Amino acid sequence: MNDRITDLLDDVADDTGRPLGFSVADVAARGRALRRRRTTAGAVALVAAAAAVAVAVAVVVPDERAAEQPLAPPTTATDSAGQTPTAPTTPPEPTGQDAVVLAGCVTVDATLDGWLLDAQVTDAEGSTATFVSAQGDRWRTCTLGFPGEEVTAPEPLDTGPLDEDEVVRQSGVDFGLLCPKEAPASCTRRLYDVELPLPEGVASIEVETPGGDRVDAVTGTSTYVVRFAESGVTTSVPPVVATLRDSSDGVLFRYDYNELLR
Repeated sequence: MNDRITDLLDDVADDTGRPLGFSVADVAARGRALRRRRTTAGAVALVAAAAAVAVAVAVVVPDERAAEQPLAPPTTATDSAGQTPTAPTTPPEPTGQDAVVLAGCVTVDATLDGWLLDAQVTDAEGSTATFVSAQGDRWRTCTLGFPGEEVTAPEPLDTGPLDEDEVVRQSGVDFGLLCPKEAPASCTRRLYDVELPLPEGVASIEVETPGGDRVDAVTGTSTYVVRFAESGVTTSVPPVVATLRDSSDGVLFRYDYNELLR
């Protein structure tokens, strides 16, 4: 049988004595036959290879280096100092009375636009507020209503550790007489306000008024504000004593705002 097939193939392959001319159909037919032979040969080779692998599996130990490695965990980008960068945060827009004070102060001085409202106190007579620059290195104050509409010039902002001598030197209480114009000069009702940087480590400030009442300062991120009115004051520089406390309510420092003004 095999000899017969071989003879037939030899006859087909023998072109001796045949003309060299052939048609396009002959070329196409030969091309298809060639592709079929290649496909068949490839399939046979794959079957043979698969059989060889099936035999080899029982005796060959797989190369561990070729094993699939676990995927590495995702990495997080870091800056040149090796720290993970954080997205910049934008302070929330003021609401309620804060928004009213901000709008009023910008109306008084348009250069406040872009500054951050840090702390404010509002009463029936008006408002006292502090502002901090977007860079956090300067601050200024704003007053609305009594005792007048005013925005101060920017000053350097120092919120370093508590320095008792420096705190005393920079302190002082502003006040205005809360009396109708037609009232006698002996009017003793006054409005007091204090605006100062908030020293590092200070969590709260309590103020004792000339009459003995106690008022809590409103603290911001970098500054604080005290504002109160009191009657019966007979001296221009009465004692106004502040107690500065840390986050554990421990007393850090106690002093009179008006100490150096007497």
